[in-house]
Amino acid sequence: SALSGEIEWNGEGLPPVGAIYTVDPNHDVELLCKYSSKYVVVGEMLSKETYKGMEVVIDTMEQRNRVFRKPETPQQREDRERLEAAYDLYCHALDKKTTFDSFCNFGPLKDIYTKIVDKTNYRKGVK
Repeated sequence: SALSGEIEWNGEGLPPVGAIYTVDPNHDVELLCKYSSKYVVVGEMLSKETYKGMEVVIDTMEQRNRVFRKPETPQQREDRERLEAAYDLYCHALDKKTTFDSFCNFGPLKDIYTKIVDKTNYRKGVK
């Protein structure tokens, strides 16, 4: 059904009615698309207990920098968090900042830091 969240969507362009999506930069907030046009997208929040059920209206003409995405799978989220943790360790160890995208292209150096993350179970922001 259109409002069950079982609509197939490839994650490109605007979400169709019934699709579950996230919006940059808040990948962790999932919404169910209730209305979609080239001017506005209305979604119902599915996550974040405080806001669950709240409707969000995004003016697609005004906020053109918004990117709609399919929600991450648990494996994609785990992979992203692992890479973010490796990047955090790298920046801390070298006491300098590089872009996340640059770090992801470092090859062997990135692999060393992800191995440290795996061995220590380090997670960014977890003390």
